[in-house]
Amino acid sequence: MRGKIIKGIGKGKDLGYPTVNFEIPTDFKCEFGVYSAEVFIGDEKYLGALFYGERSVFGIEKPSLEIYLIDFEGEIIADEIDFETFNKVRDVRKFDSVDDLKKAISSDVEIIKNNKNE
Repeated sequence: MRGKIIKGIGKGKDLGYPTVNFEIPTDFKCEFGVYSAEVFIGDEKYLGALFYGERSVFGIEKPSLEIYLIDFEGEIIADEIDFETFNKVRDVRKFDSVDDLKKAISSDVEIIKNNKNE
């Protein structure tokens, strides 16, 4: 899938998990949730944690599509990048606090890293 990069509102960065935000493609077929993903930037491939859904802990109901690139350092200059989704890690949940959300993201990333070869 090719995604058009858009400017986010910076919540991922504030949490310590900066994300690449995408315009949601009309042919995007995933249900709301967190997925393992591979992201292709130039000749490099990166592991990612893809989130698709509402960000209720921040009171934002409009769906978001964003990917945290695991172990990525640098800046993305492209307007579009390719990505592929794999296993669903979990459904979108409503968190009582930002700390609970950060713990869940940390757990999601560990699950994705541990299952990257499956």
